[in-house]
Amino acid sequence: MTVFVPILAILIVAADWQSRDVMTTFTLEPRRHIVFFAKAVTVLIVCLALVIFAAVFVVVLAVSLALATGSGVGWNTDTSTVALLLGGTTVGMISGLAYAAATQRVVIAIVFSLIQGFALDPLLMLVPHGAGSWFRLAAISEFVSGSGQLTPAISAGVLWLVVPLTTGFVRHQRADVQ
Repeated sequence: MTVFVPILAILIVAADWQSRDVMTTFTLEPRRHIVFFAKAVTVLIVCLALVIFAAVFVVVLAVSLALATGSGVGWNTDTSTVALLLGGTTVGMISGLAYAAATQRVVIAIVFSLIQGFALDPLLMLVPHGAGSWFRLAAISEFVSGSGQLTPAISAGVLWLVVPLTTGFVRHQRADVQ
């Protein structure tokens, strides 16, 4: 979910900029801030529904496999694991929204999201004296789960969420549809 949700958010926000369908949207609703917030609410609803569907699917699959094999179902989760998963999914959803809004290009936003998650965050862990944790997007979900600190989560949130989201909102208001 932490990989698919940001990609889904990127597709929801930036796909119409690629196909110039945004011209039709802005013709029907010329107040661009309304369109931006509608996309953000759509991302929230669709990604939340996807997470709920995935959770229900996993429970049904686990129970079905347990019944088919004749074994019992053992739930081995704790609150910190669930908080880390939900925090990571939420951060991924917001970062996908932010990257798509800032770039307005699906491919660029997806590539940046994947590089940031699979290469940049792990490389920042290698920075000596823990300085890299101040710039890791994962610091936010680690804080939510209780295994991280507040100040690196705030600095990462400003760097990876607030700045691109603000930039994307301004670009969305002023961008010329080409």
